[in-house]
Amino acid sequence: MARICIDARFYSTGTGVARYIKALLHQLQRLDTENEYTVILKPESMVEWNSQPHPKNWRVKTLDIVHYSVYEQTKLLSYLNKEKFDLVYFTMFNHPIFYRGKRVIMIFDLIMHFYPPRPLWHPRTWAYRYMMWHAAHWAHRVLNDSQSAKDDVIKHLHVPAKKCTVTLLAVEDKFQPEHNVKRFDELKSKFGLTKPFLFYVNAWRPHKGLPELVEAFLEVKKNHDIQLLISGKPNPSFPEVIESVTHGQAQTSDIITPGFISDEDVISLYSMAEAYINPSHYEGFGLGPLEAMASGCPVISAKNSSIPEAVGDAGLYYKTGDSHDLAKKIDTLLADKKLKEELRDKGLAHVKTFSFEKMAQQTLMVFDEVLKS
Repeated sequence: MARICIDARFYSTGTGVARYIKALLHQLQRLDTENEYTVILKPESMVEWNSQPHPKNWRVKTLDIVHYSVYEQTKLLSYLNKEKFDLVYFTMFNHPIFYRGKRVIMIFDLIMHFYPPRPLWHPRTWAYRYMMWHAAHWAHRVLNDSQSAKDDVIKHLHVPAKKCTVTLLAVEDKFQPEHNVKRFDELKSKFGLTKPFLFYVNAWRPHKGLPELVEAFLEVKKNHDIQLLISGKPNPSFPEVIESVTHGQAQTSDIITPGFISDEDVISLYSMAEAYINPSHYEGFGLGPLEAMASGCPVISAKNSSIPEAVGDAGLYYKTGDSHDLAKKIDTLLADKKLKEELRDKGLAHVKTFSFEKMAQQTLMVFDEVLKS
């Protein structure tokens, strides 16, 4: 029996990382009844954690330690050294750099490496690059959520390929097609949806491609009476993205920006939308398109990084950064009901090839290899 610690402080952040952590913990509790697990959570996560039963070989340690902080390098380090775990799994690259025990680390992507929000000379950018490099080189094994992310780590962080393992993500069961007309009517009223609409669910950052989506939508509007629903909050760090959306709204009232949209509403909106648009220039895995397909929504996506791994042949691709090509693909889908149904059926079949159970099994195999090394 080994004592394994999992740093799950992102558990309640509402991010893709949080979804990964919850799915992984759920599957590990089903698969591993022998090893003893300690899960590190922040205090605000305890209500959600305690809402479900957990096996006897699992316990929780609450540590109110902010990510990327001095306390992460001191208080967390002190706790890990005191406990002397046989293995620690850091579910993100941020970790105590002076920890010397056996450890596995997850690197989802190199987005902050390729698209840093601050100049390269900024101290935070330098600190990020150093911590990422340190995590990749000092960890006993590195997990990646796609082959694309693994290739990036090997190429840009100069990590040996044999040290990296791909554990593909999957989609939560709650993402399924809906057919509740009453529910749809409620959401139409809530979000001001009076026409068929396109759906965007992602961050307001330049590399996410939102400006080119707005440009494409304005072009599509010339031939189709349609709306664009944009989820997410404007990011003041990127005023150019906000300006592009504001410019589009000045030309048409059919660009709707309600801010953050809950998962519950997002699932229903996927089922209602004509298409989910993914204009991102880079993704570590591309969970959004997969969730859209699981909900019965056709996907139109830029083709780059890990997107082909997530979408396969179940989506409609366009050239990354080309708003005219995106507009053409949207026109094609809106004008062809048969194509829309074909993509919907392909998407529903495609998502079944991904499995959180398989992801957890691969993770356990890595844990076992490191423990035996």
